[in-house]
Amino acid sequence: MLLFSNEFISLVLMTLMIGGELHSAEGVLKNCFECIGDGADVSKYVCNAEHEGRTQPCHAERSNACAMIKEGDKILKMCEEDISKWSDNGKADGKPICIKNEKCYCNNENFCNKDKNFGFEPVKEGSVGIKVISPAMCVLSMIVAAWMYHISSN
Repeated sequence: MLLFSNEFISLVLMTLMIGGELHSAEGVLKNCFECIGDGADVSKYVCNAEHEGRTQPCHAERSNACAMIKEGDKILKMCEEDISKWSDNGKADGKPICIKNEKCYCNNENFCNKDKNFGFEPVKEGSVGIKVISPAMCVLSMIVAAWMYHISSN
């Protein structure tokens, strides 16, 4: 006799498979990447061709997000503290907005806007509250599918 029923084992496996890792938009960043400027735009966080920059401490007492904003042919990177600009619902618990090639915000980790292609390529997993599925989760889903097939055929 089995210690656990097939239904219980199936429920546990499905829970593990569906659980995944969900990166929340909540939380307060400590640092974002800030471009150091290009020519006359040194004070405007404008990126040069190499996206050279530095650490920009964000105010820890506020909800904030790292930003990449494209204005014409200029790209700006900095810490954005105005929730109405970066949050999809205008509140601290909202997901960061990302409109490819226009403006993109993230707050899942420090310096999440540092990558030169941030906001121009598909958003990296976990950066805007999306579900992250690892190879282990794929293997687990195959095991669950095989187990479910075995249960249904008996």
